[in-house]
Amino acid sequence: MANRQHNVAAMDIFAPLIKKATSKSDLQHDLAHKEGPSGIIQGTSSWFSNGISIYEAQVELAAALDVRIDNFQCAADHFLVQDLLIPEATVDEPMTVTEQDAVIEEGEEYDNVFDPTIDGLWEDDYDYKAIQAQSDSTNGPVDAEKCLPSTLGAAQCLQHGLKRILEQEIELRQGQANDILNQICISLGHKPFLYQTEI
Repeated sequence: MANRQHNVAAMDIFAPLIKKATSKSDLQHDLAHKEGPSGIIQGTSSWFSNGISIYEAQVELAAALDVRIDNFQCAADHFLVQDLLIPEATVDEPMTVTEQDAVIEEGEEYDNVFDPTIDGLWEDDYDYKAIQAQSDSTNGPVDAEKCLPSTLGAAQCLQHGLKRILEQEIELRQGQANDILNQICISLGHKPFLYQTEI
């Protein structure tokens, strides 16, 4: 202890040693081996793993969209405040339009959609159903449904004899939670480093 206090080069680093829990990929690998070469649940572990990954991506996308909406709202509020601070033109300074401002170049009198050589029913070529589906917010990537046992619910799965695949999804969800907790441990692990040196 005395050496640490008198030696400016002395520095202690303490890092916790934590045993890592089973990850989602490890559990998926084990479940794939348990499925065997054939059977009703063959390939379900990959299906569940992909579904869980899609769910994670949806959560990240929703968070990113919320941030963008918040940033847009802050920017809009800022510009509204700026607009309120700009003095409006007074009645003494009316806006004038000159004849030059109102000139239309030759040939630009009409939009070309009224050209008689163009099919007048061109609007009917659009797929209105597809456009409507794209504009429907319930079909967005954030709200898209994932076909997993948890979507049906435990009661429905048990009623239809799907207990095993329900258990598989639960195991993979536990692996997902382990991965997240491990990331938290790594992030927090950088913070408790204790440096001890003489100043």
